Amino acid sequence: MAYVYPRKLARGLTGSDPPLVLSDKVHLGLKLPGFCLEWAEALYMRLSREAFRTLEVDMAMSPARLWRPFEHSGVMVRASGRPFRSGLVLDPCRDEGLLHWAPAADDRPFRWQPLEPVLWEKKFGRKPWCARDPLEAVLQRGQVP
Repeated sequence: MAYVYPRKLARGLTGSDPPLVLSDKVHLGLKLPGFCLEWAEALYMRLSREAFRTLEVDMAMSPARLWRPFEHSGVMVRASGRPFRSGLVLDPCRDEGLLHWAPAADDRPFRWQPLEPVLWEKKFGRKPWCARDPLEAVLQRGQVP
C-alpha cells in the first residue's frame, strides 16, 4: 500500500512539474515552498488510517543545513516503542512518485527528526538546554583547554 500510494499521488498531479523541478522553482522564488511536505502529509494520512498495532507512523523532516540549504519531509515508520531514528524513512517525493525508503540512520543526505521540533526551531530558534528532552542529551568527555 505504501509503495503504490505515491504513484497515485503523482498521477493526481497531472499537468504539474515533477518534484525536482518544483524544488528548483521554490529556490528560485517562482513557487511557494511545501511541495514535499504535501506529499509526505498525504502518505502519512493514508498510513495513519491503517491503525497498525505494532508500528508507529510519524511525520519526519530534515532541517535545512549549510551544505543542503532546503528542508525535506517524509514519513517515519518504526516498531512501537523504538527510538525515532531506528525507523524506516518513506519518502514519496524524492524519486518523483516512486517510493524511496531507507533506514533513517543510513539516509546520509538527510538528518531526519520529528516534525514538531524542526518547525519549532524554524519559527522560534533552538530551545535552550533547560527546555530540551534530557533523554536526547549526548554525554561527551570534557577537554582541558
